Amino acid sequence: MARTNKNKNNLDWLNQLREEFSGGPVTVPAGWLTVKQLAKESGMSEVHTRKVVAKGVENGTVEVKKFKIQTITRLMPVPHYKEKKR
Repeated sequence: MARTNKNKNNLDWLNQLREEFSGGPVTVPAGWLTVKQLAKESGMSEVHTRKVVAKGVENGTVEVKKFKIQTITRLMPVPHYKEKKR
């Protein structure tokens, strides 16, 4: 089956996403924290922090966005969280 321009245009979003994640690590804006960072600051376990944050995302009080960062072993997109302004 031949690829048409219509099908190619429908995949523009995929190419944009690929380009976004193909570069190096990005600078995470102030206020965005990982579950690990939130757990450390709050004194809660990572498991409990993840549950609390998930509830916040579910009810709309917490924003989530992935930023490409250097982990211990590799470069990867990691979810970061920020409280939504009320």
